[in-house]
Amino acid sequence: MQVSAMRQQIRRTKLPFGGFAEDHVELDVAGAPIAIVPGTRIEGLLAHFWFKPKFAQNLHGVAADLDSGAQSRKLRGLLVDRNLDADPPERRGGRQPAHAGADNRNPERPCHRFTFPKIVWRASDRALVAQLSTKSSADLTERYRITGAVRYKDALTPTPKWLQKKPIRRGLREPGQGNKSPTGEDLMFARRLPLLATLAAAMLASTSAPAQISDDVVKIGVLTDMNGPASTPTGQGSVTAAQMAVDDFGGKVLGKPISVVVGDHQLKADVGAAIARRWYDVEQVDLIVDVPVSAVGLAVQNIANEKKRLFITHSTGSADFHGKFCSPYAIQWVFDTHALAVGTAQAVVKRGGDSWFFITDDYAFGHALERDASAVVTANGGKVLGSVRPPLATPDLSSFVLQAQSSKAKIIGIAAGPPNNMNEIKTGSEFGVFKGGQQMAALLALITDIHSLGLPAAQGLLLTTSFYWDMDDKTREWSKRYFAKMNRMPTMWQAGVYSSVMHYLNAIKEAGTDDPLKVAAKMREKPIEDFFARNGRLREDNLMVHDLWLVQVKSPEESKYPWDYYKILTTISGTDAFGPPNPDCPLVKK
Repeated sequence: MQVSAMRQQIRRTKLPFGGFAEDHVELDVAGAPIAIVPGTRIEGLLAHFWFKPKFAQNLHGVAADLDSGAQSRKLRGLLVDRNLDADPPERRGGRQPAHAGADNRNPERPCHRFTFPKIVWRASDRALVAQLSTKSSADLTERYRITGAVRYKDALTPTPKWLQKKPIRRGLREPGQGNKSPTGEDLMFARRLPLLATLAAAMLASTSAPAQISDDVVKIGVLTDMNGPASTPTGQGSVTAAQMAVDDFGGKVLGKPISVVVGDHQLKADVGAAIARRWYDVEQVDLIVDVPVSAVGLAVQNIANEKKRLFITHSTGSADFHGKFCSPYAIQWVFDTHALAVGTAQAVVKRGGDSWFFITDDYAFGHALERDASAVVTANGGKVLGSVRPPLATPDLSSFVLQAQSSKAKIIGIAAGPPNNMNEIKTGSEFGVFKGGQQMAALLALITDIHSLGLPAAQGLLLTTSFYWDMDDKTREWSKRYFAKMNRMPTMWQAGVYSSVMHYLNAIKEAGTDDPLKVAAKMREKPIEDFFARNGRLREDNLMVHDLWLVQVKSPEESKYPWDYYKILTTISGTDAFGPPNPDCPLVKK
């Protein structure tokens, strides 16, 4: 049975590109049968090759008009009635034809190269992907061959009924010819093309033997801050780390290429979510990595859950990722607020730092750090003498540091992220905090922060880290290769990007597929022991648990070479730092 007409009226003045179809629609675009089932997401209308001028004018008008809006009567004249003589649609009520390259006064003038419809749609998040494209025969202006391909990968919805129809038995003809046999110059297609048979056969083949790699490429998106305040510890460094992993893996997995794409979310949740949606929906990105700032990370996690694609966060610390918001599609790789706060506080209290005063950023991230660290201090017999809460990006922190200094607490806890944390440490150094016998413990500090502050200001600072470049031969070997590309040593976030991408690619290789859930399951099977992680394992709540290190920043006299900044004081086991799985996570077995 040939699908040759739209059987239900178009309810809107344009197809909902980027949206979802409301009805089962069967239509004919320039002789090519297209069917859209309810709930499908219409993603694009593109095209190429040469056509006879008058036909090309109308066809290109349809392509432009579907995306810009036009009266349904005109659309039906071109799509349904196959009226080759219909006037070309006009954009948004204007008088200019949608296909400005065609000449109404000279219909025989050759049309420039443009796009023939290629419609890409997806029925549900992980179900149907189909494409129609053109391939030329000898005479590009007169003969065309349309081919179709469909892949049905691990579908979550039943096979659409329209794909179960019998294959068409007659070739596709130029619009306006009806059922008569085309001959001579009016012949548009040289041979009969059973398009639906091709689609059905490909679908049956794919369901019986699923494709190993969707879209024949593994695409990794690094969604980061390229120019803002988080760009130094993430940014281009994270992109470089991901590309290094791809290159070291060999550039291919299961015989298919691996590509890396980059997006700048500008530390805005709505921007990050929009990029993630476009990547998953249109660009077929398989994995998103990095994503600094918890608000952006949680927004991207929501999109990953909706689209059922993988997301690994490295520079986002909220413990909610593996707590109440945990997901089978979202993985936390490097740290969380609990690990940094608990690891630092517990280790410092055991070393005699039993009285604390906190300078806490006045937003959720800072509050979480203070809460978790305070609980550990008191649980281990210490005391919390008080806290102050400067707003984020406070220009003058003098009064807050003076209050902490006057408390006489042995440890001033910096429960803050950039830029307050480094400004507080710098101000404390200027006010003689370290010289007076007090110590500062940063619950979040990165090696790039220490490099920016300088050792004279940062010396004596205590902090916890997941990675230090100069810890052993493995860390030094990889970090020196990274330094050759970036001219600075990597942060724990950037090193974590490499580690996770490499583990992800190995999981694809071992699983024999890039199916998100199968890959994640394979990632959980094997321990993670590389230059980045010691005693690492991906837990059932999708938190990568691994050892951390309590370090102290060296004095200028102790540092022997560039980036020689840390003294490792003790190892904090992953079990102690991260604690047990949060029972609020639905992935955790009760």
